Amino acid sequence: ALEEVRKQYGVDGGNIFLGGNSMGGDGTFYLASRYPDVFRAIAPCGALVSENLDAIDMGGIRDMPILLVVGTENIDFANLDRVVDYLKQKGAKAEGLGVGGGIHADAWIKALPDIFAFFART
Repeated sequence: ALEEVRKQYGVDGGNIFLGGNSMGGDGTFYLASRYPDVFRAIAPCGALVSENLDAIDMGGIRDMPILLVVGTENIDFANLDRVVDYLKQKGAKAEGLGVGGGIHADAWIKALPDIFAFFART
């Protein structure tokens, strides 16, 4: 599907970014690790705040800029720094963004200006 969009709309292949929330945030990690040459940077939101960090395939995303976004009212917000530290220990270019007052369903919306600024500086 992405290839069709690239052809039809003349998308600059060097400027494709990926993000998603919750299960879509986990999917962001999955797609980026499967197709690392497609995406310039990723912003998984409301994702990877669980204990199963070793399940992340770091091979393809080790050099990819990652902005992990979690709302301060998300049940696992306290894990944000731990997850970012883990990603950095694995060699990733990871940053964390805690969204004040953000819940699981809306933190990514509140963070859109920051997400786009992150993409612009990568």
